[in-house]
Amino acid sequence: MPVLHHPCTPDIDMPDDVVEPSLNLPRFARLLINTAGDADPASFEHWLAHRPELWSLADRPRIGDVVLQQLLHQGQPLCESNFDLLGRYFCWDEIRADIDPYRVRARRNLLHRRWQLQPRNHTALTAALDQPHDRVSVTEAHARMERLTRPWHWLQSLLSASVPGRAGIMRQTMQRLGVHGVRDTLAPLDTDQVAFWMAVSQPGHFNLMKMQVAIVRCLLGALVVLAVLAALALLGDAARPIAISTSSMKHVAIHASVVIVSGVLMLTPFVGGTPSRTASAPAPVEPPSALDGHGMLTHGPRPRRPAPCFAVVSQTDPDTEGG
Repeated sequence: MPVLHHPCTPDIDMPDDVVEPSLNLPRFARLLINTAGDADPASFEHWLAHRPELWSLADRPRIGDVVLQQLLHQGQPLCESNFDLLGRYFCWDEIRADIDPYRVRARRNLLHRRWQLQPRNHTALTAALDQPHDRVSVTEAHARMERLTRPWHWLQSLLSASVPGRAGIMRQTMQRLGVHGVRDTLAPLDTDQVAFWMAVSQPGHFNLMKMQVAIVRCLLGALVVLAVLAALALLGDAARPIAISTSSMKHVAIHASVVIVSGVLMLTPFVGGTPSRTASAPAPVEPPSALDGHGMLTHGPRPRRPAPCFAVVSQTDPDTEGG
């Protein structure tokens, strides 16, 4: 009997070996980093354990390298607990020639600072600001962040800084957030606000911002004096007698008016100005670190000439020649 051969159709024949699609390392690394930024440590650890892409012993190191490179170059806000979890999961703490521990540590701190400043992490920010010697409530933490994140307004900032003791409190707040200069400003902090509070709270230095705050305080004091004198005058007209003489009240009112006019004239050139970002960030006095901006170990060029003290010794002591 002849054997009939029927042509094979594509919808019926299937290959014996089904080839799974290859793993897209950059895409999965971005998914992993986004999940780490939004989840708490317990939920993120559970998510890692149930991802089939991480079950392969051959793919896990490759995924870990891509994740680390993305965190070092384009990392989004990430809490330190999830960063440490990734480090243990992908063995970043092991001694390897291609990983600089100083750079990884610096990046971890930077990403955690960014994570703290996000509005959804206000509870963690309050916990970071709250200290045993300086108790900070949720309302106070929100008020301090409002002063650092709102758009710059000249008069509003001067009035806020006129409150006694507020400048020192804002400086302590910025230091706890890791902001020691304008260059340390991270979103959503406003650069002009950081420069202003750095300038008005800088101890032992006089600058234009401090002078403007002092003038505003004088103006407010003079306005309070005029308001009190007006109230006393009204009370004196309504019910006599009054203890303060009318002539004395006139002299005080004249002096207060002179203070107000002088203060307004002195503040006129600064209306609408912005704080200097260089004056509020003095150069550090300590020697520069051996780490560069990326956390890599560097060594500066050696001096070509010997130090002066060594030159004197080399001329007086013959034993040092050729040493």
